[in-house]
Amino acid sequence: MSLSFRYFKEGTRRLSWLCVTFGTGLGCGAFYGHGLVESLLLFPSLSGMSFGFVAHAPTDLFEVLFRVLLLTTLCACLPTFLWTFFESLHPGLQRNESWMFHTHILSFLGSFCVLLWGSGFFLLIGISCLTTVYGIDLGHQEIHTGLLPLLRGLAWVRFLWEGVFLLFWIFLFCTSLPFFVHLLGYTLIDLEGLRKIWALGTLVCLSLAMPTPDVFLGLLGIWMCSLFLFEMSLSLLFWAHVRQGLRKTYFCRERWGQKNQIFSSK
Repeated sequence: MSLSFRYFKEGTRRLSWLCVTFGTGLGCGAFYGHGLVESLLLFPSLSGMSFGFVAHAPTDLFEVLFRVLLLTTLCACLPTFLWTFFESLHPGLQRNESWMFHTHILSFLGSFCVLLWGSGFFLLIGISCLTTVYGIDLGHQEIHTGLLPLLRGLAWVRFLWEGVFLLFWIFLFCTSLPFFVHLLGYTLIDLEGLRKIWALGTLVCLSLAMPTPDVFLGLLGIWMCSLFLFEMSLSLLFWAHVRQGLRKTYFCRERWGQKNQIFSSK
């Protein structure tokens, strides 16, 4: 079996496993979240006044967690390509230089996320205080019409804040996880290990939510979305390993060709 065919076969298997994991998580979320599209997009509502959003259960913990993790899953591909772009820009860095470069990036993104999370936390507290002062409750339809512009404006502010915070959190997660996994020595994890992790997480979700099938589907969807991000990071490390191996092979062939030219000229 040639080197390229082996890499192609392993990459195809990992891609198919990613599709199965993503499809399972999306399917569980579709069964659990009845208003899936409205909950995911967080569009401000013009008729229903569930705090300006159309959502099936805005106070349900599993619905909120699943919404955030599924959005993270859907946007996981873009930061992966950005990480590959950063890695390809610095192919000749030494180990200490590479460590310094990634430390600066991660510290900047971490500080920005902490600042953004803190400002958003106080923003949500302010919005909650306003809704409490004006006597607006979730699902309460009889409100004063003069408060509708205020509610819509606050809803759009919250929508923009959650979108920006989520994008930066995804970027931080998808750039830091492959780097630290590589530092711990787990350069590649075989598919058998991934299947064991998947089965173990499914059994844990089943044991935690045995009486209620809806909660089991919600937990399973959250678990699958988290596992999808982990598999994306491992696949990124796999392709980086392939690119590094091909680069070394090409470099050795080039050096060997130069030596042959020198010996033939002599």
